[in-house]
Amino acid sequence: MNETTTTNAGGTPHNQTGEIIMKSNRLIVAEGIMDSAAAEYRSENLASSDALMEYADGIEIDITQSEAEQVLSVCQRMQSRLDDGEIPTTDDWYHDFEKPLSQTI
Repeated sequence: MNETTTTNAGGTPHNQTGEIIMKSNRLIVAEGIMDSAAAEYRSENLASSDALMEYADGIEIDITQSEAEQVLSVCQRMQSRLDDGEIPTTDDWYHDFEKPLSQTI
């Protein structure tokens, strides 16, 4: 996706022509796992791709094994940065977390 995305007043992402951009299932699962409200379960959900798929199933989102492996890899890298005390910028979060999980694999 090489287009510029913005959000409207309601927070819905859309492109320059106003078309609504849907989040990928991978991004929805990853955001749920990385949500600070779910931090106490994060290590359990990031233990393996099977654990991640179980989490996705629990929130009624179907993802494939390869999608789960991609989500796991992206989330583990971000978690490692957080564990090292880094506070990712909005730009970091977009380029290192949202963008890879929004692209077609």
